[in-house]
Amino acid sequence: MRLRLPLTLAIIDGLLLRVGAERFVMPTSWAKDLFRPTADQLVSVRGRGQMVKLRGAVVPIVHLTERLGLTCPPVAPTEGVLVLVEDGGNAVCLVADELLGKQEVVVKGLGPSLAGVASLAGATILGDGRVALILDIPSVLGTGGRRAEREVA
Repeated sequence: MRLRLPLTLAIIDGLLLRVGAERFVMPTSWAKDLFRPTADQLVSVRGRGQMVKLRGAVVPIVHLTERLGLTCPPVAPTEGVLVLVEDGGNAVCLVADELLGKQEVVVKGLGPSLAGVASLAGATILGDGRVALILDIPSVLGTGGRRAEREVA
C-alpha cells in the first residue's frame, strides 16, 4: 500500500543550521555525520578544491553560502560544522556556520513565487516565529530536483 501526502501535510525531523544570518532545515535522513574538522584534516586538491580527510577517504567540501547564493562570506570549515551527506554513493561535506539543534518541523509549500527556486523543498515556521527554509539536498548537490510530494510506504 502506498500513501501519497501533499507536501503541506509532511512533518520531518530536521537539523536546524545557521548559514550566515539565515536559518535552514536539513532533513536528518540525509545527515550521515556531523563534525568540526581540525586543520590537519583539510587538504586542497588541484582542480577539485578544498577537501576533508574522513575515515581514510577524501571528501569534497561544499560551502552552503556559495551553493545557496548568499552574500555573506563563507565560514572556514574549522570554524563551522560539516554535515556529511551521500547521494547515489557520492559523499560530500556541506559547511554551515552553526548547528542550532534538531527538531520536528511541519513542511509548508513555498508558493508560486518561490516554487521554482532550486535547492529549496519548502519552508517552516520555527517556535520563535521566524521562517526557516527547508533544503532539498539532491538539488543542493546538483544530483536531482525538488519533489512536490513525499511518499510514505
